[in-house]
Amino acid sequence: MTKRIWLDCINSIKRYPRYNEFEELFYFDLDQVLDSMRYSFLVNTMEIDNFIENKIYPYHGVMVILHCDMDLMCSPDFDKRELSDIRPIFHWAQEISHIGNMLNTYPREIRERDYTSPIISLALRKGVITREDIINAPDSTEEKLKIFLPYYKKKVKDNFHRIEKQADKIKSVNLKNFSKNLREVYGEFLKRKHYWE
Repeated sequence: MTKRIWLDCINSIKRYPRYNEFEELFYFDLDQVLDSMRYSFLVNTMEIDNFIENKIYPYHGVMVILHCDMDLMCSPDFDKRELSDIRPIFHWAQEISHIGNMLNTYPREIRERDYTSPIISLALRKGVITREDIINAPDSTEEKLKIFLPYYKKKVKDNFHRIEKQADKIKSVNLKNFSKNLREVYGEFLKRKHYWE
């Protein structure tokens, strides 16, 4: 079933007007998604969590950049010479989405003992909680993690500022509403109902 769904997706993407131009970039970014999943597996099975790799891998799991690649494949007016200017925007948008998702799901991830959640990982590294706290006292662990919420919300605010500044450099496609639409998506993450409750 997974293979059938995957082939259906790829065959559909191959029909996008500029697929051939962005194919290599698409597969590069797909590798980042797969690496984020591999890293998450290793964190939870081999306890390799560390502050360097935690900045590199996990946020690719939300696949925002991959979808941006597909948008470019369907954007006839995009000037490829602007790739180096637009890619940072994609990364900041992906980090915003990753943080938004994390702010909604970390209470569940505590109870699932998912140590790949950035806020859990940060709290462990800072010594605010231990793995034993997560296992034996999930409610108090959740309370302790709240001290880090302002840090992540500031990261989101800073990234929106960076996106809005960087968007002025892009001339071939209209990014006027990109930040506004992303703010709506981020807001939806925060108010999304906890489906596990």
